[in-house]
This record gives sequence, C-alpha cells and structure tokens, in this order.
Amino acid sequence: TRLVKLSLFNNKLQGAIPTEVGHIKSLTSLSLYGNNLEGSIPTELGLLSSLTLLALWETGLSGVFPTEMGGLTSLTLLSLYDDDISGTIPSEVGRLVALTLLSFGDNNLRGTIPTELGRLTALSSLHLRGNKELSGSIPTEFAGLVNLEELYLTDSNQLSGSVPSNLCGGMLAQALIVCDRIECDCCSSWAGLPCVQSDLDFNG
Repeated sequence: TRLVKLSLFNNKLQGAIPTEVGHIKSLTSLSLYGNNLEGSIPTELGLLSSLTLLALWETGLSGVFPTEMGGLTSLTLLSLYDDDISGTIPSEVGRLVALTLLSFGDNNLRGTIPTELGRLTALSSLHLRGNKELSGSIPTEFAGLVNLEELYLTDSNQLSGSVPSNLCGGMLAQALIVCDRIECDCCSSWAGLPCVQSDLDFNG
C-alpha cells in the first residue's frame, strides 16, 4: 500500500518535520498546518516529485525556503502563510509552473521578488503581504501572470514599481497594495480604499 495523502493539520503537533517524510515518494498531498512545529523545512521534501499540495501555514516553521523545493514541478498549492520563514524568495520557485496558489504572506522574507515568478502562468493567487523587508520593484515579468485573480502586497512597505496594466484588464479581481509606493490601475489598500494614482513614473 502506498501513502498518497498525509493530513495531520490542527493536531497540536510539536517538534520538527522528520526528514524521513521526504522519502515517501508516493505522497501527493502534505497538510501540517495549524500545529506547533519547530525548525526549518527539511530539504528532503524537495524529493517528493509527485506532490501537488503542500500546506504548512501557521506552523511556526522558521529558516529559509529550501532551493530544493524547486523540483516539485507538480505542485499546485504552496502555502507558508503566517510562519517565520526568513531569507529571500529563491528563484527556483519560478520552476513550480503548475502552481495556482502561492502564499508566503506574513513571514520575514527580505530582498527582491525574483523575476522568475513571472513564469508561473497558471497562478491565480499570489500572497506576499506582511513581509516588511521585501524591497525593490515589482517585476515587469508579472505581465505574464495572465490567470492571476488575487494579488496581496500590503504591509510590504519597501516594494515599489507598478502592477502591469494588462493584469487589470484580465482576470485580476482583488489586488491589495501599498498605495503610496506602487502604481496600479485597479488596486485597493488593505483598508479597502481604492488607490489614487500618483504622478510619479515608477517605470522611468
């Protein structure tokens, strides 16, 4: 018998994720959210090439997001919302081309948003809010995210630039940004107020 789905969410589990989980090659779904875990994400999870869902939000996990996770090319949902992940968003995330939801919201990520995220053309939800040390401009490559319906960038106060205008004319239904730093034709602030366009040219 092969283990395909491992769901241990909201069980008050403590301790680290065993590295041995990375050797269950048949896994397609791993849900550990809502526990009290410690330590970092094991690099061995990058061996789970059949994984389509990885739900690790509100677990207390820390450390950097392993570059080895770029091998999970079947992944459609990746959520690390409200953890303690630090470091930068690795460019290898751009290899996860099957993703429809990507959430790094409310962590401690820093640095720039990698341009490689523009390759995630199946993406419908992108949550990067609450990472106060994210900086730099929104990649122009985001214009390729033609299926994007949700974009959350609030409380990432060092980001600047503009949301590609073609997204506003496409599928984008909800976009929340830092209005005084990011130009956007169809965005709102976290308070739900529409963003007033400034005269600054963020593309210059």
